Amino acid sequence: MAVQNAVKTDADHDLDSGSSPPRRRRRVRTGPVAPELSAARRRAALKMHRMHDGRQTTRAARASFQQSFVDEAIKMLGPDADGRAIARQAAINRKAYYAEFSAEGVAANKRAAAERRAQGSARRTRRAAFAHQYKSVA
Repeated sequence: MAVQNAVKTDADHDLDSGSSPPRRRRRVRTGPVAPELSAARRRAALKMHRMHDGRQTTRAARASFQQSFVDEAIKMLGPDADGRAIARQAAINRKAYYAEFSAEGVAANKRAAAERRAQGSARRTRRAAFAHQYKSVA
């Protein structure tokens, strides 16, 4: 009996689940970057945004993001579900995602407002103490 290779090829992914093979991420360098290189990257990014429409440059990413909701729906309903049921479940998944995303934003805004209020009251008490010092001297 021969041992099968554990590495999947592009064809294996298409046959197994109908999905595309996993994408390989480029390694991102971390750490200090030379100022000349940073400026060159900034100029290149600005040139790219000047020459190409933002909707065009993000089309693949947006399509992939929307497809993730469909993939999740297929996983929930099973591969034999009809297209309407999958589309309906994908819409539900999308609404749930954005509702949770919005709730997280609201909670973050409330926390930030509470922190600002706390800092403001501390600032007011310091200011009052400072003013009190000089009133007693005069």
